[in-house]
Amino acid sequence: MEMEELNNYSKYKLEEIFAQKAGLSYLGFEHLKNCEHIKKIRLIACHFLNDQCLNKLSYVKNSLEFLEIRSSFLVHNKGILSLSQLNNLKTLILADLPEVEKKGECEAALKKALTNCKIVFE
Repeated sequence: MEMEELNNYSKYKLEEIFAQKAGLSYLGFEHLKNCEHIKKIRLIACHFLNDQCLNKLSYVKNSLEFLEIRSSFLVHNKGILSLSQLNNLKTLILADLPEVEKKGECEAALKKALTNCKIVFE
């Protein structure tokens, strides 16, 4: 492969993000704006992940099919409910989110909004 070909990033499409114990904040989620091909995001024990971050997932709502959020202590009901705008989701896994106080209500609202999505809320 020639160096020119390697430097042409526009031909590569980001489809998946896996972050574990990563220092992600809402500022970094701005970079999702032009990512039109992201299908899968897994966010595990990202301790700065908060409601603002989850709201910014709307940037990838047309392509995102799989979302997993685990062990995040700054996520509340508001952030979980913002996921209802991700109308292309097929699988949503939420687990170990201790600040989400009304899990049953959140899960019901998500199931109503995301009718084609398998939702696991542990």
